[in-house]
Amino acid sequence: MLLARYRIMILSVLISIFIINAAAFCDNPPQYTPSMSLLFKFEKDTVFVSGTAGDTIGYINFLLQDYAQIENVDEIQFQFAVDTSIVHIIEVIPTDNWPENNNVSLIKYNDTTFRVILSTSSSITTPESYVCYAQLKCYLKCTTENTDIPIRFYGLMDNYYEYPIANGTERKYVNSTSHFTHGAIRSADYIATTQIDSVVAIGGVKKQVTVPVYYSANFNTYNMHQFIIFDTALIQFDTGYVADTSLWLMQDVEFSHNKDTIKVNLIGAAPDSPDPLELYYLKFTTKAVTYWNDQGISYTADVAFLDDSCYVHPARDSLCSQLKAPYGLVDGEIKLGVDTDILTDFHDASSDNIVSLSDKTAQAIIKLKSQFPAGMTTDNIVVNYLTTRFKNAYVTDMSSPSAHFERSINGDDTVHVHLVHNAQYDNYYSESESYASLCKLTLEFQPDSYSPSYSQQDILFGYIDSIPGKPKHRVIDTTGNIVINSANGLLALHMDSIMVYVGEASATNSSGTGCGGIAGEVRIRNNFDLSGFTLDVSTANNIYIDYVTPISGVSATKLSAQTYRLASDSSFAAIAANGSNYTKIADIYYKPACGLEPGHQYQTYPSFSNGVLVYSTSDTAFFASTTAGLVTVTVPQEGCSCGGGSKMAAQDSPALPLDYSLYPCRPNPFNMQTTIAFDLPKPSLVILEIRNILGEKVTTIVNGFLEAGRHEVIWDGKNQLGKDAATGVYFYSIRAANFSSTKKMLLLK
Repeated sequence: MLLARYRIMILSVLISIFIINAAAFCDNPPQYTPSMSLLFKFEKDTVFVSGTAGDTIGYINFLLQDYAQIENVDEIQFQFAVDTSIVHIIEVIPTDNWPENNNVSLIKYNDTTFRVILSTSSSITTPESYVCYAQLKCYLKCTTENTDIPIRFYGLMDNYYEYPIANGTERKYVNSTSHFTHGAIRSADYIATTQIDSVVAIGGVKKQVTVPVYYSANFNTYNMHQFIIFDTALIQFDTGYVADTSLWLMQDVEFSHNKDTIKVNLIGAAPDSPDPLELYYLKFTTKAVTYWNDQGISYTADVAFLDDSCYVHPARDSLCSQLKAPYGLVDGEIKLGVDTDILTDFHDASSDNIVSLSDKTAQAIIKLKSQFPAGMTTDNIVVNYLTTRFKNAYVTDMSSPSAHFERSINGDDTVHVHLVHNAQYDNYYSESESYASLCKLTLEFQPDSYSPSYSQQDILFGYIDSIPGKPKHRVIDTTGNIVINSANGLLALHMDSIMVYVGEASATNSSGTGCGGIAGEVRIRNNFDLSGFTLDVSTANNIYIDYVTPISGVSATKLSAQTYRLASDSSFAAIAANGSNYTKIADIYYKPACGLEPGHQYQTYPSFSNGVLVYSTSDTAFFASTTAGLVTVTVPQEGCSCGGGSKMAAQDSPALPLDYSLYPCRPNPFNMQTTIAFDLPKPSLVILEIRNILGEKVTTIVNGFLEAGRHEVIWDGKNQLGKDAATGVYFYSIRAANFSSTKKMLLLK
């Protein structure tokens, strides 16, 4: 009994001592020596990442450093505070730097304060530099301001942060706020823009127009809700559809409308896109408007957002409500009535923009550039041309539309072109932002109407406003309701030019005193690639041609004392179009006629005749001669003899040839006739025949006995029956005594 009483007394004393000590601990907690080497840090991070599945989920790193005291640690505790109206803390995740057998606790004290406990059955050595041991995973709630949201370490029990680190019963504290680096979260900056495209839709009644709507955003979109109003006076709404059906829940895609308002509601998962992408399309139909007929003026139908009723929801895992403040809305329009262009194109690949003496046709492609389909009622495209210097114009159909063509009733210098849709093909002249070919216009050149000079190479082919009794230039749409014409400035007509092949020959200025060898040059310039030529150069006024030295590929034939013929031969190298420059084809030397008064001066301008310039396609060009190149010859005081010694009163007389010869015909190629020259040193029986490329005889020019000397005969391009020979290559051959020779010539029709 006594023993029991003693036991109760001892227990009571022990309990009293424990209570007293506990009370003393609560009033004065143990003051451990703080560790000044411990550093705690939150990093600053941007949790908003556009375009990811969790585009508002972020991770903030917690780091620890012990720069002086290397300790073993099995537990880390810290507390922090954050504005939870914007940031929602989900969990704490240890990193690979924390041992695998980890235990992590997240304790919420109140709406803004949290404690994190990291513990392990093993231990780590506190690092000498910052090491990340854990991450705070958090949601960023919807904000429209791009600001920093701070995350701060939060202390209890005076200035101490409870249980910063521990190893068993050993604990270290940090009591200096300078040892704590606070972090921050960058709030999301949501940006989204929806833009209605502006389109052009000139055309007739009930023309359907598709209007694209584009969208750009820096976040994943879950839901869009938009209202669009449109101009009911000019257009009516037909339907709408999304650009990519895989992005939306099609059962939740809505395009509905009343009289003038379209409601668009889309639910799905559209990804972020910094560049505008096609979101959906709206289809409208143009209405008949009577006042369009007045002047063909352009009108605009507005398609605009009802701003206060449009919003966007970001993706559902963003915990963000509807977005309005930064939501950009760009209105669009449908333009009805634009300029239309008609081009007469002589430079198209299918055109022929060159005329010459032998190629008298030019061809142009008539083209239309318009943003609406012209069509099938009455006349739809009417153009009037002024065709001076041309005749026999006609139109050739190029595709399905038919081209109705009419000559002017007012003379041969105007053409009325009337293009009409051909219902047989069920096709219209299609709308195009570039020129589309309609038909081919062929014109025949009248050479007699043109006086060529080298400086005038092009003929401008133009339009006239109207032909008496014919309508002016105009284009009519598929209904005949909208007339566009040149009078209202909406129909533009573009002219083009036709090039005329022109060449020019000239002689340089020359002067000197003597009985011969007074030098000059014969030159050619050409505005096309010259593949051959024939040219006679002559002098007058008692000035003779002493001799001529041609360049390689050119022959020089003396026709008389005052005339030489220069012609290309088989080795002639083509002369490229040389513009205003000249190409020398021969050196020419002048002399005075024998027996002239000593000391007297004589002058002449060399002249050119029988000139033919040939293009590679055998087109014969106009030849524009020139009077440039004054030749001045002064007879020396001792005079000039005719035989090389004494002065004579008689002029040169041609000597008999020493050998048989057959010369190149001139001109060659030729169109109507050509001259063939040959030499006979003695009276002879001569046979001169023309044969075709197959060796068949076409005609006989000479068949008889001729006296000695130089002879010239003409072939008029006819066969032995008196009919015109066909265009092509021919051979002329001569037989006289024991002499025979054959040469080639080209007949062009």
